[in-house]
Parts: sequence; C-alpha cells; structure tokens
Amino acid sequence: MPDTQQHHPRPVPVVQHGYWLSKDQTGKGLATEAVRAAVAYAYAYNELKLHRV
Repeated sequence: MPDTQQHHPRPVPVVQHGYWLSKDQTGKGLATEAVRAAVAYAYAYNELKLHRV
C-alpha cells in the first residue's frame, strides 16, 4: 500500500481493515456485512477525521 501521507498537504489518518474467515464460514456474506457496517460507522461518526473511505 502506498504511503498517502507524503502526497497530502497535511497528515491524514490511514486506517486498514482486515478479516479472516475459516473455509466453512465463506460464502455467507459475513465479510460483506462487516465491511458495510465499518464504512457506515466511518461516515456516520467520522471520529478519525478520514479524508476518504
């Protein structure tokens, strides 16, 4: 992942989201649901003052 902070006029928080699922849990939409909830939270509360999600 490129360091986006060096190209922005002021420091920008960089946040990464990751997850792991066992094979028997794949294909159930769990990761999709988790990412949707994380993005909704990021936009709703924006406590981290993210430039983009």
